[in-house]
Amino acid sequence: MNPGSERDPRDDLVVGFALGLVAAAVLATVATLRATDSTVSRAWVWIGVWGALAAVLGPLGAAVRSARPLPLGAWCIPVGIALALAPLGLFARILKATTHHRPLGAVTFAIISIGVVLGAIAFSARVITELAARRNSPSFRTVRALSVIAAALLALAGCAVAFRALAGDAELRPLAVDTVLLLVAVAAVGWFRLPAARVERVRPLVFLAWAVAVAAAIIALRRPEVAQMIAASAPVVRLLPVPTS
Repeated sequence: MNPGSERDPRDDLVVGFALGLVAAAVLATVATLRATDSTVSRAWVWIGVWGALAAVLGPLGAAVRSARPLPLGAWCIPVGIALALAPLGLFARILKATTHHRPLGAVTFAIISIGVVLGAIAFSARVITELAARRNSPSFRTVRALSVIAAALLALAGCAVAFRALAGDAELRPLAVDTVLLLVAVAAVGWFRLPAARVERVRPLVFLAWAVAVAAAIIALRRPEVAQMIAASAPVVRLLPVPTS
């Protein structure tokens, strides 16, 4: 492919799956290093986590890359979720300290979370729409810069509060760390640039490697002892749409 030619959609698909395999391998290595039970093969643990994460990161990365550049309105969803993290993190800590009935607390948090997230997304959509309507205004760049800075600060504060709330619990700490790592992996898989020449070289092998990884993970997760170890060393895998038993 010539540098000046249009982007081939097939390259986005292949790169997404390829980077998904690489990112999943890195996260699987982190999970394997946590595995402490000597009776369970670490190789099976690595294979199980690798394939389970690749099953999600591959298609997700390909979808994000194919959709780029994202329409302006689509940014209201991640921005809204990021803005909702801070109040939800504070609410979770208060709820945990004042509620002794866990099922009731979980239902309360779920209902409040839905309302807060939807409200934050609606607010973000409104702000983004207003910015888009004032694109030709002389003050557009200044307003946009201030809006981005404010949103970034609120998002960072929200992430810090949410991470601290999760990390304060020994059982939730690995889940908090894995969630952050998974978000970083999604961003890398969706936006990392890879030369087209390298894509053409690995194109015939990428989908075969991805299929083998997913199939091997299903076999690994069918082993009860391996599934239990993965649930402990890579708790985020339990949230993914893959068979774990």
